[in-house]
Amino acid sequence: MSKIFKKSLALLTAFIIGCYSLPNYAFAASGGTSEILITGYEISNNLNTITKNMVIPKITIHLKKSDGTSLTDKAEASRLADNFSIGSSATVKVKNGEKIEFEGIKYSGKGNTLKFLVNDNGINQNLSISVNECKEYEEPTYEPPKVDPIPAPMVTLSRNEINSPIKENQEMVITVRVKNIGTSTMTSPIIQFTPSDSLFLPGTSSSIQLNNIAGGKEETAQIRIKAFEKITSQNQYLDAEVKFRYNNAVHWTDGSSSGRISIPAKVSKDKKDENNDETGSPVPNIIIKDYSYGGESIPAGEKFRLSIKLKNTSHKLPIENMVATVTAGQDFAINGSTNTFFFNKVKAGKSVSLALPMKATNTVQSAPTPISVNVKYEYVDQKKRTAVSTDLQVSVPVYQKDKFEIKPPTLPPTAFLGEENSFQFTYTNKGKGTIYNAEVEVSGDVSTPTPIQNLGNLEAGKNGTVSFAFTPEKAGKCKFKITVRYEDDNGVQKERVFNPTLQVEEAIPDEPLPDLPPDLVEEENKLNWPLIIGGTLAGLLGIFIFIKRRKKKKLAKKEAEMWSNWDDNNASETTKSEEQSTGAK
Repeated sequence: MSKIFKKSLALLTAFIIGCYSLPNYAFAASGGTSEILITGYEISNNLNTITKNMVIPKITIHLKKSDGTSLTDKAEASRLADNFSIGSSATVKVKNGEKIEFEGIKYSGKGNTLKFLVNDNGINQNLSISVNECKEYEEPTYEPPKVDPIPAPMVTLSRNEINSPIKENQEMVITVRVKNIGTSTMTSPIIQFTPSDSLFLPGTSSSIQLNNIAGGKEETAQIRIKAFEKITSQNQYLDAEVKFRYNNAVHWTDGSSSGRISIPAKVSKDKKDENNDETGSPVPNIIIKDYSYGGESIPAGEKFRLSIKLKNTSHKLPIENMVATVTAGQDFAINGSTNTFFFNKVKAGKSVSLALPMKATNTVQSAPTPISVNVKYEYVDQKKRTAVSTDLQVSVPVYQKDKFEIKPPTLPPTAFLGEENSFQFTYTNKGKGTIYNAEVEVSGDVSTPTPIQNLGNLEAGKNGTVSFAFTPEKAGKCKFKITVRYEDDNGVQKERVFNPTLQVEEAIPDEPLPDLPPDLVEEENKLNWPLIIGGTLAGLLGIFIFIKRRKKKKLAKKEAEMWSNWDDNNASETTKSEEQSTGAK
């Protein structure tokens, strides 16, 4: 019994090993129908990557039946719903019963399964393959660039030269110059005037509409003023406020800027002086006639020379013992010079100049920065000496220097025609100001899905990496241009250009794989588990029946031997009884 069981187990093991080694078509053939099998595929033009909406010139599917034969001449194929769509020129052909050609099908961008139906002698079979060259489309993620708001524009106010101070009940037309010292345009500006206590505006309105004022430009407005019957002070003025709208690079917003315009005036006589034959002269005023700082704006950390021209506005009286003190504030430093100037005498209507070597600090913010000038002086009128002090102010625009560092792009040593490659480069804003509206553009003998990338605004210290995927469009020396555009902290448009070259080789065609023997091809396909399991159960059932029959034969043999022995015993007893009977006789 033990030997029989061991032999049966060996037979079962051999049967299972045989099931694993047999190709799929062996099981299919046992059912009476040969199964159609896919042995491989190939794509024309050596396409390595198939992207969304790409039309594939031709895909060839190689077929064989499970019994090793080819399809018949009447075999037909048709497309099924899958991850490809059929164009207007798409065709499906069965060639020599061994391959199917699909021409002009378009990839949808999702999945990579190609499905089709094959009809051979009235037998239909659904087949499918995975086209590994397909690259699924991924929706690009877009984050809007972060934009920092631009500071509101600021204005400087000045007027025309007044030949003589305004007197009581006198009217005068003042021309006011409004200069935009910011970078963004002042849209629909309105200037509104408020006079001092001894002046009023005889017109119907105190506001004047101006034209749009671009950065660095100016507009003028004329306003009529009139003095009251009594002027209490020689220092009269007009307060001016300019309201406007501007685009701060994020949205439109309202802004305003204000200043004061001095108006020299002649003080009214006191009643006790009405009988005097001689009257006093107007107070001589000191104004800033002109100033310069060597350019349109000063870079942070740079030296410059500030020149200021002060004028005695009096037509009659000189001024004496004039002391001018310049206060630069925390954003400027006076570079190796005193900030105090002394002038013994300045004649009526004459001017004197101040010149200071200065330096903008490295930490100054990009904006017009004020510098104050305090002037103290004396004058003598009708043998009476009077001391006067006045504060003046100028503005010097400064900006942070551009320290936008861009590393040259890193390219592969060689590339193949039609094959996707990539390059990248890094950038760092090493300055203390912001880089605005940075963008990168790629052009030339290459194609790229994103020719322009927006980097937005880059704050001080910000760094990053820019990557581009590109495909060369011609063999040989491939030239293309990488352009980086941005605005520096002073609002100046700048551009960096790189012109790399890349050696592009012709694409190497893929050699077709040799046809594998049917048994090796079938081993690569999935095993037909239902047939293997069924065969295993059938083998176990056969062994069980074999053992049962074996036992039954043994039992029958034993029974036959038992009956045979029983017959022999009966015969011997009969013989003995006959012999006894004969002897008795």
